[in-house]
Amino acid sequence: MGAARSVVTSALTYVEMRAALARMAGQRRLGREAHEATLRRFTLYWGSIAMVPVDDALIARAAELAEEHFLRACDAVQLASALVTTAREPVVIGAWDCDLNAAARREGLALIDPGPA
Repeated sequence: MGAARSVVTSALTYVEMRAALARMAGQRRLGREAHEATLRRFTLYWGSIAMVPVDDALIARAAELAEEHFLRACDAVQLASALVTTAREPVVIGAWDCDLNAAARREGLALIDPGPA
């Protein structure tokens, strides 16, 4: 993301990130200090990210994408957000989910190479 001219995401990403960090801490994959530091950095960075609002039109598009690509609900919202954004400017999607990446490719989006899992 550091090389990106701008970072745009669904407003839902805030919940997804906080849930992921909490899950990692709860499973002891992230220590208390690391969790707190990561949460602080994320919270600071969050203010610089442009939001795609989750409105009725986005939800309707996400529902269509979920059915078409057999996506989980949150992944469908993320894909719909990327497609709304790409209508205004070129988008490279950064996802670390195989199903979401495959759907994004089928929708014609470029992908960031996530590197080793």
